[in-house]
Amino acid sequence: MAQLILNRRQIKTNYDVSLANKETAYLNFRKSILTAGKEVSDAIRVFSVQDSFIDLKKKELDSYKKSVDYSQELVNYGMANYLEVLNASVNSLNAELNISNAEYSKMKAAVDLYQALGGGWK
Repeated sequence: MAQLILNRRQIKTNYDVSLANKETAYLNFRKSILTAGKEVSDAIRVFSVQDSFIDLKKKELDSYKKSVDYSQELVNYGMANYLEVLNASVNSLNAELNISNAEYSKMKAAVDLYQALGGGWK
């Protein structure tokens, strides 16, 4: 009879442990789903924002190219020195670099999105 009482207590303890493990597994599953959703959402946001950022940087580049042309014209007419042309050229090159970086970020966001959706490898 004592064996049955002890055995019952062990079964009840094992049952309580399995319920706690079930709850832990459920919470880990929810956490994984929320993390995956956040990763997908972040990747989509970065990917979509980069298009408008690239357009903005291209407009900035056009302005800097015009600045180079205007600075060169001013040098040709003796109203400015060549340092202004060089500064405008540096700004133009920096704008081109910013465009390249933005395009890289967009491509990286596409890869991140692909991985967040389950593609790729580790």
